[in-house]
Amino acid sequence: MLDKKNPNKHYVREDLDAFFGFFKLKKAERWCYSNLGIALLANILEDVTGKSFEESLEDRICKPLGLTDTVMSLSDEQTERRMVAYTKKKEPIPLLSVLQTTHQKQANGSKKNFEMGTWTDGTTVGFHSYAGFIKKLSLGVTVLS
Repeated sequence: MLDKKNPNKHYVREDLDAFFGFFKLKKAERWCYSNLGIALLANILEDVTGKSFEESLEDRICKPLGLTDTVMSLSDEQTERRMVAYTKKKEPIPLLSVLQTTHQKQANGSKKNFEMGTWTDGTTVGFHSYAGFIKKLSLGVTVLS
């Protein structure tokens, strides 16, 4: 049964191996991002290093760069430090009400409220990322949730 909080909960390495057993790659003519590619990289790193993907990322990237809070699994202490949104009166706002505002109209469509930009996004097990840039305005926005 699907776990709505973690849709990958029952997904095991053998599932990925079985998929690649019949998957045929098209000729690569340009770069493209692949969630499957990251999963495959994780498996290869685990085979080569004998460590989990999370341990390899910590040892090879996070520790050398001093990224002490960059993790795949939050500790209880890190969970306690998660972001809280506040009103102008410094009252906590439940995040659901903040997220619901993203479904409201934000611009009237006039030219002064519209710009073309470049963006990318990604998702993994309940977490989402977005980065958008408007070069003409030297403006960039990144959202991690």
